[in-house]
Amino acid sequence: MRRLLAIHAAGSTRTASDLEERFLSPCRAAGLPPPEVNARLKGFELDFLWRGAGLVAETDGYAAHRGRRAFESDRRRDVELRAAGYTVVRFTDRQLVKSGDWVVERLRSFLGAPSSDSR
Repeated sequence: MRRLLAIHAAGSTRTASDLEERFLSPCRAAGLPPPEVNARLKGFELDFLWRGAGLVAETDGYAAHRGRRAFESDRRRDVELRAAGYTVVRFTDRQLVKSGDWVVERLRSFLGAPSSDSR
């Protein structure tokens, strides 16, 4: 337990769903900077936040985001965060499963991290 606590980065593994874990796995494997997980900002709880880069990533499962209320809420959140100077990107569960490399490369571009081609 001490070993696990010693390597744990505060806020980096507090996922709220399997989808969030599915998002973090390829990010870690690709060596991307670790995001804050389920961080609070501007009154919103965000799936993933790279505060220094001004980047917010949201993971959207169809079941939880298909209704009118979720649709409206998601758009309001995006506008408020953009007004505060943050870039908001959304990835679906299907994109993570079928196009995980694409998701990682898009994140690299937003984070200014070297591409996998240049490593």
